[in-house]
Amino acid sequence: MKRAAAGLGRTAAVRLLLAIALALLAMRPLTSGAHETDQYTLPLGREFADLGVYFSGVVHDAIADAVDLTNAQIEEALWRDQLTGDAARLQSPDFIAGEVWQQLFAAWTTDETLDAELGGDALRARFPGLVVVFEPDQYVYDDPLLVADLTKWVRTFFRAGTVNVNGTLFGTDKLLHFIHMGRIYHRRYLSERQDGLTEEAAMARAVELSATGYNPFLSENGFLGLLSTGIRSNADLAADYAGLKFFRNLTEPVRIGKRVLPPMLVKDGSYWRIAEHVRPGSDFFAAFVTPHFNEALNPNTYAPLIDARVRKMLRTRCFDLLDWYRDERGRPRTREQFLAIEQELSTFYGE
Repeated sequence: MKRAAAGLGRTAAVRLLLAIALALLAMRPLTSGAHETDQYTLPLGREFADLGVYFSGVVHDAIADAVDLTNAQIEEALWRDQLTGDAARLQSPDFIAGEVWQQLFAAWTTDETLDAELGGDALRARFPGLVVVFEPDQYVYDDPLLVADLTKWVRTFFRAGTVNVNGTLFGTDKLLHFIHMGRIYHRRYLSERQDGLTEEAAMARAVELSATGYNPFLSENGFLGLLSTGIRSNADLAADYAGLKFFRNLTEPVRIGKRVLPPMLVKDGSYWRIAEHVRPGSDFFAAFVTPHFNEALNPNTYAPLIDARVRKMLRTRCFDLLDWYRDERGRPRTREQFLAIEQELSTFYGE
């Protein structure tokens, strides 16, 4: 009984420390996570640049820097003959994922800095004549009554541009969700696996952090959604989940749709090495960007008053939307086709 009690005590302590770590980790994304985007208002007559290779380059550099820093620490730990201590910790999936997260956070600190970088002259010069990031003059949330609602000031003052990766339009705020919430999900997932849960059960526990309402700080029903904006974004939740897949994929294979992605990092003796398919100039990161990120195809749900005003704004964009979101043959999609897409995107390829 004493051993059992001691074991339960250690488990409780680990969970408490994890909760504290998650809270601290959450503080950064909360400063920039609640942004609103608009894939209903589009630059008709123009074409988006495909930023798949560009984003992959940023992610590759972050992974490479994390690997270099971690391997240097492993070398020092081995030199001190602490393979069973420090080196083992440095060789863990949790540690390398944390290092990658820090590098990505340094690259994309806030949505404002990301949008400014994407809108800069240097990147525009790489894609002459194409739209790199689109920020409409009037978002669907610019209805006068919505702007005047001071209880939801985040929706009015924090906006995100729209970009394209491999034909998927999404708000740049999804990248911040992907990085921050994805890492928070990942830590929860690893903790639950260590406690003996199956992969499926551990994934479900991770998703609970933002998909349900019990966590007021991380939930789409709380500060990151309905509470601060009146909007619950299914696309944000999809980006959170894709981020979990990304951090798992650093050290283990993951499935996205019909594709099984090999690990991005492999062990080379005691050290980490980047896998061959993760290279500069490739678009490996595009695999994690799915149509679920598009808020026009995977629509939000809204608080009642906001729902009515957004519907009013959307009616003025219907013909433009039908023109933009044509099917593979170039024909305007029917209501039934849009409903089928929405149904398909209601799960992450069945998960």
